[in-house]
Amino acid sequence: MDRSPNSFEEVGGVTRISGSGASPWQRQQRLQQWKIHLQRLAAALENGDLKQARYEFEALVNDVPEPGQADPMAHPQFAYLGKALERQDLEGAREAFHRMQTEVPSLRDRHP
Repeated sequence: MDRSPNSFEEVGGVTRISGSGASPWQRQQRLQQWKIHLQRLAAALENGDLKQARYEFEALVNDVPEPGQADPMAHPQFAYLGKALERQDLEGAREAFHRMQTEVPSLRDRHP
């Protein structure tokens, strides 16, 4: 993935913009926002709220991790999740999210 300033990438039908050069405080804030969006995405999928799940997915796509940080969006299930949300496929989205949590321990630890 191109991590140059203002690079663009399409993930699950959503274009995300990445930038570099953030301060440590900005990186921490971005990571905190990312965790919040992940939690809200999990809750929306659990509650069957596809509109909210799509919103949180788009927010995740746009809150790009800094170079050197883990990027769960690189995981194949993240793309499947985005495609399932595009199709309004709640069960497919839940399955992709569950697989992502199973295969990426840091995601599983954030969602009891």
